[in-house]
Amino acid sequence: MLIRSYGNGILADGSSTGGGVHPYYELLYITSGSAQIQWVDHVYNAAAPSLYLFPTNTPHELRKLSGQCRFIFVELEVPNPNCFPALSTVRHWNALQSLLDQRRQPAKYIFDSLSYLQSLLLSDRVENKRIVTGIAVRVIETILLLIGQNPALSGNALPENEELAIKAGAASEIVESVKHYLEANYKEQLTLENISAAIHLNGSYIIRLFHLHAGMTPFQYLNELRMNAALTYLSTTPMLVSKIAEAVGFQSIHYFSRLFKQKYDVSPTKWRELHNTATIGQ
Repeated sequence: MLIRSYGNGILADGSSTGGGVHPYYELLYITSGSAQIQWVDHVYNAAAPSLYLFPTNTPHELRKLSGQCRFIFVELEVPNPNCFPALSTVRHWNALQSLLDQRRQPAKYIFDSLSYLQSLLLSDRVENKRIVTGIAVRVIETILLLIGQNPALSGNALPENEELAIKAGAASEIVESVKHYLEANYKEQLTLENISAAIHLNGSYIIRLFHLHAGMTPFQYLNELRMNAALTYLSTTPMLVSKIAEAVGFQSIHYFSRLFKQKYDVSPTKWRELHNTATIGQ
């Protein structure tokens, strides 16, 4: 991999700049402000900081949206196309920019690396450009590898048994994030799409990772939370069972009662009676 050219730019009001079409791979890093990016038939509203990837021979154009928009670009000669993410990964990554939580790994590492790349390439103190671009290539290769190999960033499902290779610390952090989200929102009508958007990871990947490390699905964990909350209501308040079901996130008292009986072998009303709490009219 070689750097063909690089530079920085500023978008003026209503103008478009850069872009075009060329037989090189390109990284476009929005460093401040916002811009509209058109890549082939895709249009993105890009807010800083964000990174967009463009494969060879794909038309792209930038247009400022608001404020002063600054960017840097790097054009790459990549003899081995396998060193650049596949087209499906590029589409997923570019679309992910407005949803990506850059405080979480590996996104945080990627954007920290981009900041370093920016300071490296645009420094006024560069004495040996060849050494600097060589270091820059290593940084870019690392960024592209992280994007291409991470299922959450690339949109690719994990190959069979690859979960075993996930670092325990990172996996545990993801599972804990899912748990915290469910614990804070257990009363809401949650869907896999809600969870995926909140955690910024692919839904099927979340389910598989959660099951691998917690021994249950996120929705089984959610029902555990709801049932534990229901027991507290049953044992400490005179609330109607129908109101308890609603309070802990169940839209249907019948569904709540069925799940409750499956878990505790008695109805919510009978459970309350057996545990010597005040029985009220249901």
